[in-house]
Amino acid sequence: MDTFDFEPPSKKSKDGSETMVDTVFEKEIYLIRNNSKKLYLNSKTADVNFVFGAGTDHVETVAAHKIILSISSPMFDTMFFGSLPEQGDVPIVDTSPAAFKEFLQFFYLNKVRLTSEHIIDVSILCKKYGVTEALKLCEEPLQKSFTIDEMCSGYALAILLEITNTMQFCEREIIKNAEAILKSTSFLKCNCDTFDKIIQLVTSKCSASALVDACMVWAKAECVQQNLKETTANLKAQLGQSFGRIPFAELNKEQFEQFMTDYSDLLDKSDLATIISKMMTKKETEEQSCSSLFASNDDRRVAINRQKEVVKYEICSSFVHNSDSDSF
Repeated sequence: MDTFDFEPPSKKSKDGSETMVDTVFEKEIYLIRNNSKKLYLNSKTADVNFVFGAGTDHVETVAAHKIILSISSPMFDTMFFGSLPEQGDVPIVDTSPAAFKEFLQFFYLNKVRLTSEHIIDVSILCKKYGVTEALKLCEEPLQKSFTIDEMCSGYALAILLEITNTMQFCEREIIKNAEAILKSTSFLKCNCDTFDKIIQLVTSKCSASALVDACMVWAKAECVQQNLKETTANLKAQLGQSFGRIPFAELNKEQFEQFMTDYSDLLDKSDLATIISKMMTKKETEEQSCSSLFASNDDRRVAINRQKEVVKYEICSSFVHNSDSDSF
């Protein structure tokens, strides 16, 4: 809302000193904003053109006004009025003319119209050019545009743009729809950092076997993306720090045996030691909850130690094809 601050004129008294006259007009007006919409995409009054498709047969220009863009964007202010101001037309290569036109609405119009087709590109432009208030306005339509299949991509975008509300929205949706998220196309395409965050979000919200399978499918997709062979060494390398978050210790005996059949040399001696330790801890916790069944503490310790040996035997049996298995 623009406010017209009327500066009272002065007049000279008989002795030559200045005195202020009474204010004769003060009212909120919308003249500047109402007229600025007439300048939107107006090539007649524009002093800069953004060029799309330069060097191709499909060149398109979008007209704008340096001063109007500079008022709301530190990036444009530096571009046009900095120490090395941009001269002539400005080539744009990272978005479409249609998306850029939607973005420019924020500088000229009282009411903007954003489409689902371009909302992601418009949000990125708001971040790039430092139009913070416009980026906040993009959050609601941005969230509405994300389907479950696209949620991981949306989450990665929210992290990139540093928009907290949308990040939290995506996290809630990922947790609520954990197993569907793990089967989504965007999950397979997410980068390592986003993958790691998602794994932490869904660990307690889906079955261990579903999460283990999803992690391996993601690792295979990452190998394909990087033109790597699907060797167990490459699969493990793609999983990186997330490897330690995969809940191998939560698999039952049959599931673990199947995993070892499919990925016989993925787990080394150190990995197995860690898994055995986690399984033993889990079993001990379960046994402690039933401690009242034993006549004495000695009986309880004997039972727990026996259970530990059972767990160790089951894991080592599954790992029989590995030459290091006798170390356990």
